Amino acid sequence: RLNKINRLSLLPLKIISSLLVILSFFIIFEPEFLLRNTFTCKLFSIHDNMKNLMVPFQKKHYVTPSMQGSYSIKYVLPALVPQMQEAYKKLEGIQNEGQAMNAFSSLHVKSLEEQKVIRKQLLAYCELDTLAMVNVLGKLRKEYK
Repeated sequence: RLNKINRLSLLPLKIISSLLVILSFFIIFEPEFLLRNTFTCKLFSIHDNMKNLMVPFQKKHYVTPSMQGSYSIKYVLPALVPQMQEAYKKLEGIQNEGQAMNAFSSLHVKSLEEQKVIRKQLLAYCELDTLAMVNVLGKLRKEYK
């Protein structure tokens, strides 16, 4: 029996991209990546399936006092999923988006060994960011059932 990921990998990219929803908090970088990517023609349909998780907070559909009037992920995440803040502090090297952007932009001047370390740190950070968004979405779904 094929699991869901294996089944998806057997489908043409055009079909897969129409099934996917790309969730981001503060969508800026992802659409630009798709527009600059060499596979743009194949990936462009994903662009239309991108959803911005910041919108419910930005439009004040969900507000808590601990968010201090902000819809920034720096305030939203601890308000909705406080245990995630400690997880970021436990990451090795890259613990926030500023460090991630700086590390990524400096990769081209690093040795191969340094690139491997930074890549591993970036992947760990991105994995935690993804988990954070899943948890924020889960909290919203639970609140609005």
